[in-house]
Amino acid sequence: MGTRRQEIIAILSARHSTVRQLAEQLQTQIAVIVDDLAHIQRSVGKRLVVGTARCLECGFTMKRERRFTAPSRCPRCRSEQTSEPELAVLEEPGSETAGAVAKEPLMETMQAILTRRSIRRFTAEPVSAADLETLLRAAMSAPSANDERPWHFVVLDDRELLDAVPRFHPYAQMLREAPLAILVCADRRLEQSPGYWVQDCSAATQNLLLAAHARGLGAVWLGVHPRPEREAGARELLKLPEPILPLALVAVGHPAERKLPEDRFSTERVHRNGW
Repeated sequence: MGTRRQEIIAILSARHSTVRQLAEQLQTQIAVIVDDLAHIQRSVGKRLVVGTARCLECGFTMKRERRFTAPSRCPRCRSEQTSEPELAVLEEPGSETAGAVAKEPLMETMQAILTRRSIRRFTAEPVSAADLETLLRAAMSAPSANDERPWHFVVLDDRELLDAVPRFHPYAQMLREAPLAILVCADRRLEQSPGYWVQDCSAATQNLLLAAHARGLGAVWLGVHPRPEREAGARELLKLPEPILPLALVAVGHPAERKLPEDRFSTERVHRNGW
Protein backbone atom coordinates (compact mmCIF):
# COMPACT_ATOMS: atom_id res chain seq x y z
CA MET A 1 0.00 0.00 0.00
CA GLY A 2 2.85 2.37 0.85
CA THR A 3 4.58 1.67 -2.47
CA ARG A 4 1.41 2.40 -4.45
CA ARG A 5 0.94 5.66 -2.56
CA GLN A 6 4.50 6.73 -3.39
CA GLU A 7 3.91 5.95 -7.08
CA ILE A 8 0.75 8.08 -7.10
CA ILE A 9 2.56 10.95 -5.37
CA ALA A 10 5.43 10.72 -7.91
CA ILE A 11 2.97 10.79 -10.84
CA LEU A 12 1.08 13.76 -9.43
CA SER A 13 4.33 15.59 -8.73
CA ALA A 14 5.53 15.05 -12.31
CA ARG A 15 2.22 16.26 -13.72
CA HIS A 16 2.32 19.29 -11.45
CA SER A 17 5.81 20.10 -12.70
CA THR A 18 4.67 19.76 -16.32
CA VAL A 19 1.65 22.00 -15.73
CA ARG A 20 3.88 24.59 -14.04
CA GLN A 21 6.26 24.58 -17.01
CA LEU A 22 3.37 24.97 -19.46
CA ALA A 23 2.01 27.84 -17.38
CA GLU A 24 5.39 29.57 -17.43
CA GLN A 25 5.66 29.12 -21.23
CA LEU A 26 2.12 30.45 -21.67
CA GLN A 27 2.94 33.45 -19.51
CA THR A 28 6.01 34.17 -21.64
CA GLN A 29 3.99 33.92 -24.86
CA ILE A 30 1.34 36.26 -23.45
CA ALA A 31 4.07 38.77 -22.59
CA VAL A 32 5.38 38.59 -26.16
CA ILE A 33 1.88 39.12 -27.57
CA VAL A 34 1.29 42.09 -25.25
CA ASP A 35 4.64 43.55 -26.32
CA ASP A 36 3.74 43.08 -30.00
CA LEU A 37 0.35 44.73 -29.48
CA ALA A 38 1.99 47.69 -27.75
CA HIS A 39 4.50 47.95 -30.60
CA ILE A 40 1.69 47.93 -33.17
CA GLN A 41 -0.23 50.54 -31.19
CA ARG A 42 2.83 52.80 -31.13
CA SER A 43 3.18 52.25 -34.88
CA VAL A 44 -0.28 53.49 -35.84
CA GLY A 45 0.15 56.18 -38.48
CA LYS A 46 3.69 55.05 -39.17
CA ARG A 47 5.21 52.88 -41.87
CA LEU A 48 6.13 49.55 -40.26
CA VAL A 49 9.21 48.13 -41.97
CA VAL A 50 9.73 44.40 -41.85
CA GLY A 51 12.68 42.45 -40.49
CA THR A 52 15.16 40.82 -42.85
CA ALA A 53 17.72 38.05 -42.96
CA ARG A 54 20.08 37.26 -45.83
CA CYS A 55 21.12 33.91 -47.32
CA LEU A 56 24.90 33.69 -47.05
CA GLU A 57 25.14 31.41 -50.08
CA CYS A 58 23.01 32.99 -52.82
CA GLY A 59 22.43 36.45 -51.32
CA PHE A 60 18.62 36.25 -51.32
CA THR A 61 16.97 38.47 -48.70
CA MET A 62 14.09 37.05 -46.68
CA LYS A 63 11.49 39.28 -45.05
CA ARG A 64 8.88 38.79 -42.33
CA GLU A 65 5.96 41.05 -41.49
CA ARG A 66 5.80 40.09 -37.78
CA ARG A 67 8.18 39.50 -34.86
CA PHE A 68 11.18 38.32 -36.82
CA THR A 69 13.33 35.23 -36.48
CA ALA A 70 15.83 33.99 -39.01
CA PRO A 71 14.27 31.31 -41.28
CA SER A 72 15.76 27.83 -41.15
CA ARG A 73 16.19 27.61 -44.93
CA CYS A 74 16.53 30.02 -47.83
CA PRO A 75 13.38 29.76 -50.01
CA ARG A 76 15.47 30.25 -53.16
CA CYS A 77 18.45 27.87 -52.80
CA ARG A 78 17.34 25.94 -49.66
CA SER A 79 20.61 26.71 -47.90
CA GLU A 80 20.57 26.73 -44.09
CA GLN A 81 23.31 29.38 -43.96
CA THR A 82 21.46 32.61 -43.15
CA SER A 83 22.50 35.80 -41.44
CA GLU A 84 21.24 37.04 -38.11
CA PRO A 85 17.91 38.87 -38.49
CA GLU A 86 17.94 42.66 -38.76
CA LEU A 87 15.05 44.86 -37.70
CA ALA A 88 14.48 48.06 -39.69
CA VAL A 89 13.06 51.35 -38.44
CA LEU A 90 9.64 52.94 -38.72
CA GLU A 91 8.95 55.90 -40.99
CA GLU A 92 6.78 58.81 -39.92
CA PRO A 93 4.22 59.88 -42.57
CA GLY A 94 5.09 63.29 -43.92
CA SER A 95 8.80 62.79 -43.27
CA GLU A 96 11.38 63.48 -45.95
CA THR A 97 11.61 59.79 -46.79
CA ALA A 98 7.90 58.98 -46.67
CA GLY A 99 6.70 57.54 -49.97
CA ALA A 100 10.23 56.85 -51.16
CA VAL A 101 11.69 53.42 -51.85
CA ALA A 102 11.44 51.19 -48.77
CA LYS A 103 14.39 51.26 -46.40
CA GLU A 104 14.59 47.51 -45.77
CA PRO A 105 18.23 46.40 -45.58
CA LEU A 106 18.04 44.20 -48.67
CA MET A 107 21.33 43.45 -50.40
CA GLU A 108 24.36 45.61 -50.00
CA THR A 109 25.29 47.36 -53.24
CA MET A 110 28.51 45.44 -53.88
CA GLN A 111 26.86 42.16 -53.04
CA ALA A 112 24.08 42.79 -55.56
CA ILE A 113 26.63 43.72 -58.24
CA LEU A 114 28.90 40.73 -57.64
CA THR A 115 26.18 38.09 -57.32
CA ARG A 116 23.79 39.17 -60.09
CA ARG A 117 23.35 36.63 -62.89
CA SER A 118 21.18 36.51 -66.00
CA ILE A 119 18.07 34.41 -65.27
CA ARG A 120 16.12 32.82 -68.11
CA ARG A 121 13.76 30.48 -66.25
CA PHE A 122 10.82 31.83 -64.28
CA THR A 123 7.94 30.60 -62.15
CA ALA A 124 4.33 31.58 -62.88
CA GLU A 125 4.20 33.86 -59.82
CA PRO A 126 3.46 37.45 -60.91
CA VAL A 127 5.69 40.38 -60.02
CA SER A 128 3.98 42.58 -57.45
CA ALA A 129 3.09 46.20 -58.16
CA ALA A 130 5.41 47.27 -55.33
CA ASP A 131 8.37 45.40 -56.83
CA LEU A 132 7.63 46.79 -60.29
CA GLU A 133 7.63 50.34 -58.93
CA THR A 134 10.91 49.68 -57.14
CA LEU A 135 12.49 48.49 -60.40
CA LEU A 136 11.27 51.54 -62.30
CA ARG A 137 12.41 53.90 -59.55
CA ALA A 138 15.87 52.34 -59.72
CA ALA A 139 15.96 52.63 -63.51
CA MET A 140 14.93 56.30 -63.40
CA SER A 141 17.65 57.03 -60.84
CA ALA A 142 20.38 56.28 -63.37
CA PRO A 143 22.80 59.00 -64.51
CA SER A 144 22.30 60.61 -67.91
CA ALA A 145 24.05 63.19 -70.07
CA ASN A 146 23.23 66.68 -68.78
CA ASP A 147 20.64 65.00 -66.54
CA GLU A 148 18.28 64.85 -69.52
CA ARG A 149 16.72 61.50 -68.54
CA PRO A 150 15.50 60.71 -72.06
CA TRP A 151 13.99 57.36 -71.12
CA HIS A 152 10.54 55.84 -71.27
CA PHE A 153 9.58 52.34 -70.10
CA VAL A 154 6.96 50.08 -71.67
CA VAL A 155 5.73 47.46 -69.18
CA LEU A 156 4.51 44.21 -70.70
CA ASP A 157 2.39 41.82 -68.64
CA ASP A 158 -0.12 40.84 -71.33
CA ARG A 159 0.46 37.18 -72.17
CA GLU A 160 -0.25 37.60 -75.89
CA LEU A 161 2.29 40.40 -76.17
CA LEU A 162 4.95 38.48 -74.24
CA ASP A 163 4.41 35.40 -76.41
CA ALA A 164 4.70 37.50 -79.57
CA VAL A 165 8.17 38.91 -78.84
CA PRO A 166 10.10 35.72 -79.78
CA ARG A 167 8.72 36.05 -83.30
CA PHE A 168 11.15 38.89 -83.98
CA HIS A 169 13.71 38.32 -81.21
CA PRO A 170 15.45 34.92 -81.45
CA TYR A 171 16.81 35.05 -77.87
CA ALA A 172 13.55 35.96 -76.14
CA GLN A 173 12.10 32.47 -75.74
CA MET A 174 12.01 32.87 -71.92
CA LEU A 175 9.24 35.45 -72.36
CA ARG A 176 6.86 32.57 -73.01
CA GLU A 177 7.02 31.85 -69.25
CA ALA A 178 8.16 35.17 -67.76
CA PRO A 179 5.26 37.12 -66.20
CA LEU A 180 6.74 40.54 -67.01
CA ALA A 181 9.04 42.39 -69.37
CA ILE A 182 10.13 46.02 -69.52
CA LEU A 183 11.16 47.70 -72.75
CA VAL A 184 13.68 50.49 -72.12
CA CYS A 185 13.30 53.25 -74.70
CA ALA A 186 14.62 56.72 -75.45
CA ASP A 187 12.63 59.71 -76.64
CA ARG A 188 14.65 61.72 -79.17
CA ARG A 189 12.54 64.77 -78.37
CA LEU A 190 14.09 64.82 -74.87
CA GLU A 191 17.67 64.68 -76.15
CA GLN A 192 19.79 67.81 -76.02
CA SER A 193 23.01 65.81 -76.29
CA PRO A 194 22.49 63.80 -79.50
CA GLY A 195 23.82 60.25 -79.48
CA TYR A 196 24.04 59.79 -75.72
CA TRP A 197 20.68 58.06 -75.42
CA VAL A 198 22.37 54.64 -75.69
CA GLN A 199 24.58 55.30 -72.65
CA ASP A 200 21.71 56.86 -70.71
CA CYS A 201 19.28 54.00 -71.30
CA SER A 202 21.99 51.39 -70.76
CA ALA A 203 22.65 52.85 -67.30
CA ALA A 204 18.92 52.70 -66.59
CA THR A 205 18.81 49.07 -67.75
CA GLN A 206 21.68 48.08 -65.46
CA ASN A 207 19.99 49.78 -62.50
CA LEU A 208 16.83 47.83 -63.29
CA LEU A 209 18.73 44.52 -63.37
CA LEU A 210 20.44 45.18 -60.05
CA ALA A 211 17.19 46.24 -58.39
CA ALA A 212 15.49 43.06 -59.60
CA HIS A 213 18.27 40.93 -58.13
CA ALA A 214 18.21 42.85 -54.84
CA ARG A 215 14.46 42.21 -54.56
CA GLY A 216 14.96 38.47 -55.02
CA LEU A 217 13.72 38.52 -58.62
CA GLY A 218 15.42 37.18 -61.72
CA ALA A 219 16.00 39.18 -64.89
CA VAL A 220 17.88 39.09 -68.18
CA TRP A 221 18.86 41.86 -70.64
CA LEU A 222 17.64 41.22 -74.20
CA GLY A 223 19.34 43.53 -76.67
CA VAL A 224 17.08 45.28 -79.19
CA HIS A 225 19.23 48.16 -80.49
CA PRO A 226 21.14 48.17 -82.84
CA ARG A 227 19.47 45.23 -84.65
CA PRO A 228 17.04 46.80 -87.19
CA GLU A 229 14.74 43.76 -87.31
CA ARG A 230 14.33 43.74 -83.52
CA GLU A 231 13.75 47.49 -83.40
CA ALA A 232 11.13 47.20 -86.14
CA GLY A 233 9.47 44.23 -84.42
CA ALA A 234 9.20 46.07 -81.10
CA ARG A 235 7.94 49.20 -82.82
CA GLU A 236 5.22 47.32 -84.68
CA LEU A 237 4.11 45.11 -81.77
CA LEU A 238 3.95 47.90 -79.20
CA LYS A 239 2.93 50.73 -81.55
CA LEU A 240 5.89 52.92 -80.60
CA PRO A 241 5.73 56.50 -81.92
CA GLU A 242 8.41 57.49 -84.42
CA PRO A 243 10.59 59.52 -81.99
CA ILE A 244 10.82 56.56 -79.58
CA LEU A 245 13.94 54.38 -79.88
CA PRO A 246 13.88 50.91 -78.21
CA LEU A 247 17.19 49.94 -76.61
CA ALA A 248 16.64 46.81 -74.53
CA LEU A 249 13.96 44.45 -73.30
CA VAL A 250 14.33 43.09 -69.76
CA ALA A 251 12.54 39.86 -68.83
CA VAL A 252 11.59 39.84 -65.13
CA GLY A 253 10.07 37.26 -62.80
CA HIS A 254 10.57 35.01 -59.83
CA PRO A 255 13.53 32.74 -60.69
CA ALA A 256 13.02 29.06 -61.42
CA GLU A 257 16.74 28.45 -61.75
CA ARG A 258 19.71 29.10 -59.53
CA LYS A 259 23.11 30.34 -60.69
CA LEU A 260 26.10 30.71 -58.44
CA PRO A 261 28.09 33.97 -58.55
CA GLU A 262 31.09 34.19 -60.88
CA ASP A 263 34.33 36.03 -60.18
CA ARG A 264 34.88 37.96 -63.39
CA PHE A 265 37.67 40.23 -62.17
CA SER A 266 40.77 40.13 -64.38
CA THR A 267 43.94 42.14 -63.76
CA GLU A 268 44.78 41.69 -67.46
CA ARG A 269 41.97 44.12 -68.30
CA VAL A 270 43.32 46.86 -65.99
CA HIS A 271 45.74 49.50 -67.30
CA ARG A 272 47.14 52.21 -65.08
CA ASN A 273 48.06 55.68 -66.38
CA GLY A 274 47.93 54.46 -70.00
CA TRP A 275 47.66 51.26 -72.01
